[in-house]
Amino acid sequence: MTTQLDLGARCDRHVGEAFLVRCSACDEANRELEQERAQERHERAVQRNIALGISPHPKPEPVRRPLYRRRR
Repeated sequence: MTTQLDLGARCDRHVGEAFLVRCSACDEANRELEQERAQERHERAVQRNIALGISPHPKPEPVRRPLYRRRR
C-alpha cells in the first residue's frame, strides 16, 4: 500500500479516495481539473498585469530612422 496522497479529481467510482489515481477516467478527470486551475491562474496573472499597467500585447515602438538630406 502506498503512503502517497493524491487529492485530485476522481471519477464517480472512486470519489472520496485519497490515494493515487485508480483508473484512466480518474486520470482524465484530474488532468481536466489541473487544466482548469492553470487557466484560472493565467487569467488572474493577466488581470494583475493589466492592473499594474503591463499590457499582454505591448505595441512596438515606432522605428525612428535618421533623416538624410540629399546633396544637390
